[in-house]
Amino acid sequence: MATNDLVYTRGVQYYKKGAVSNVTWSKSSGLYRASVTGNHVYSVIIDVNDEENIKYTCNCPSKVKHPGACKHVTAVLLFLEHYFDQINSRKNGPGYDNAQQVINYFKEQTPVIATQE
Repeated sequence: MATNDLVYTRGVQYYKKGAVSNVTWSKSSGLYRASVTGNHVYSVIIDVNDEENIKYTCNCPSKVKHPGACKHVTAVLLFLEHYFDQINSRKNGPGYDNAQQVINYFKEQTPVIATQE
């Protein structure tokens, strides 16, 4: 999705140095928003409602010069990919099934109200 290899490499560098911050997700709109600190702080919006056609915007000036994802968008996409990889590895990790069974057990229980006799 990056404009070219150089833009992708710079996006990786931004991601690795921790330039991505303030990542939020709106359930109602299905949009991720993030800030990426470079020479300035840039705002990135990622729309993944259609996983086959990811849409993105960034307020940096490169969108005027080049088609494709800028280094800021690339950094946010790498951040999100890493985040979801961590979530999935936890779900598939040891102990997850046991913890999920306990959670499901308590969800199915009827609440009991204690009374004094």
